[in-house]
Amino acid sequence: MEIETLRKLQLVELEILEQIDAICTKYNISYFLDSGTALGAIRHGGFIPWDDDVDIGMLRDDYERFIRVAEKELAPQYCIQTRETEPNFGKYSAKVRKRGTVFPEKGSEKLAERGIFVDIYPFDYTDNSIRKANRHINNARKILLLLRFIQTDERRTLFVKRVMHRLASLILPEKILENYYLKYCTKYSKTPTSNLTCFSYRMARDNNFIFAFKEMVPSRRIQFEGKNFLIMNNSDYYLSIMYHDYMTLPPQEKRICHVSGDIVF
Repeated sequence: MEIETLRKLQLVELEILEQIDAICTKYNISYFLDSGTALGAIRHGGFIPWDDDVDIGMLRDDYERFIRVAEKELAPQYCIQTRETEPNFGKYSAKVRKRGTVFPEKGSEKLAERGIFVDIYPFDYTDNSIRKANRHINNARKILLLLRFIQTDERRTLFVKRVMHRLASLILPEKILENYYLKYCTKYSKTPTSNLTCFSYRMARDNNFIFAFKEMVPSRRIQFEGKNFLIMNNSDYYLSIMYHDYMTLPPQEKRICHVSGDIVF
């Protein structure tokens, strides 16, 4: 991606992030810059120079409150996207998108809204015991794999897989399994623990990320692109778990963008 295009994209994402922050401030909803966005805030004072997306995290209660108020509070040029607002949206997280734009992603072809976005990830409580927390996360991942199998477009699979897909769908209807998955992810919500995890992380497919609650909240303000946003309480703790030696720049070949087509502004 050309540097000028990337920077233009980042500035639109920054605009969306400001909109989210304004709503969160109005409703006293807490959030924190997450993943590469948190890394960029600490290491670069803003975007990682080659990063093309923005991620934020929220505790599940804050996430659900934000989803409820976002539709009425977002300016007309923005929209909230979840599986409830758009069934073809295949993630158990949310996006705030800018209408009239296009950010091409793999698998987004069927979506009604494909605009430039900010990702919002829900963080859930998990067990106080690391061993039991790992089991909780691993079991959730297994349920999600089964759910993804049922959601697969059966026309693209081999005959045997199509039969298996049909049987699985009859035995475990998608909506029932989806509700069970979300209930399992939030099994500790009524009895908050000392640990958090994010089941929606893309990078969590092969890693179990467990964070101490006391290191994540309360959020604090930090400069990002010359503006003030929220980040987790102990960003060094978080980034060390996520990226280890996070202040060291990755090799050139790993400085990649996510976009898979032409962006429309």
